[in-house]
Amino acid sequence: MRSILSLAFIGLFGTSAGFAADAIIQRDDPVPVAPVVAAPAKSYDWSGIYLGVDGGYKWNSLKFDPNSVAKKAGIKGDAFKMNSTFGGVYLGYNYQIDNWVIGAEGDAQLYFGGKDKAAASGNGRFAASRGFGSARVRLGYAMDRFLPYVTGGAAFENLEISSKKDGKVVARDNKTRVGYTLGAGLDYAITEKWIGKVEYQFMDFGKKSYDLDIGSADLSSHSHTMRVGLSYKF
Repeated sequence: MRSILSLAFIGLFGTSAGFAADAIIQRDDPVPVAPVVAAPAKSYDWSGIYLGVDGGYKWNSLKFDPNSVAKKAGIKGDAFKMNSTFGGVYLGYNYQIDNWVIGAEGDAQLYFGGKDKAAASGNGRFAASRGFGSARVRLGYAMDRFLPYVTGGAAFENLEISSKKDGKVVARDNKTRVGYTLGAGLDYAITEKWIGKVEYQFMDFGKKSYDLDIGSADLSSHSHTMRVGLSYKF
């Protein structure tokens, strides 16, 4: 009897152990899956050469100050405005370091209609400007496709004074003036290649002496410009 019970116990234990072993061996534990992390979006790269066209409006303030000889001849001092629309081209290069963008840009502008003209009222003198431009450095801080920046450098302006008598020009003096410009703007990358801009510049050309038919006069000039542009980045 004891032998029979012992054999039954051994058989039952062996069968149970076998089932347990099978259960342990055959169980498929789930393999942990790493969470899917989306790759961070690539920020816009501002580095490169770009070429564009722009247009805007220029507010120009002039001050006419004749010398003593001209004053004795009856020529009086005067201050007047010379405002006009303009359009032109610009070329530049940007280099990006982290979020900072440094660059250089030059532009050349012509007035719509060929010339921007204004009369020094009461003096018979006329001022005319064919165009202007600048060569500047830029410093900006990139926020992906937005690039706010400041800019500054040298400014150039062609400015002419002429004297008329009885409707005829009796004297003319044309000078290219050099001054400085400071400004700020915002670039926006519309696509990977096309970039739009809006920009303000202040320009000061100081004082320059012009020869008249009688004596001479100093002409001071400074201006404000607002412009929009569209460029292609190579």
